[in-house]
Formats: sequence, C-alpha cells, structure tokens
Amino acid sequence: MVLGPGENEVRKLQSTGGSTFTISLPKPWVLAQGLNARDSLRMDWRPSGALRVTPLDLATSFGKHVYFDFDTLPENSLHDHLMGAYISGADLIRLSVEEGGRQMINPPDPTLPACNARV
Repeated sequence: MVLGPGENEVRKLQSTGGSTFTISLPKPWVLAQGLNARDSLRMDWRPSGALRVTPLDLATSFGKHVYFDFDTLPENSLHDHLMGAYISGADLIRLSVEEGGRQMINPPDPTLPACNARV
C-alpha cells in the first residue's frame, strides 16, 4: 500500500474492453490531490516511456520551463544544456539568441517536428 511520496507499489492492469486498460489510483494520492470521481487527469507519455499523471487543474500551473540565453552560455555548451533540460523533464525549453551575437555552428532546422525555431 502506497503511504506517501517517494514510496511505490505494484498494481495490475485490468482489461476493460478491446483497446482499453485501466489501473486503480492509490486512494491516499487521490485524497491528497482533492480529487473526486469523474474528475479529469492529464496523462503525459514521457520520452523515457514513463507516464506522468497530473490533476487537470494542476497540469498547466506546474510545468517545468527552462530558459537559456545563448550568448551567456560557455562556448560549445549549448548541446549539453539542452540535453540536460530535456532529460530532466522540461516541458518547455526557450533559447534566446541576440541578433548579431555569437553564431551557432548548426542553426536549428525549423522543418523538424516539434521545432518552433524563430531566427
């Protein structure tokens, strides 16, 4: 039985139809979140394969946002900073580049999926 944050337990999937599975949520967690039956939850499928479950009203207020000013980063460290932000679960990564500032070796490719690059 899950008692609180940092603890874990194993739960089994239940098949509820041809393409649907369910899993029950720990009651202490549901009560701690102030949830009731029929409340909505946000499910995020993370790149690691993990699922993150967040009450819908909290989903937008607790996102992890990261901001980098390219011109203040150490030389050749942009890749490491971006990978670190991605691996740590950042929901939004913003990068500021001053016009006429230090040049990037490979500018972002705006044709890549999920790349919202503005030059």
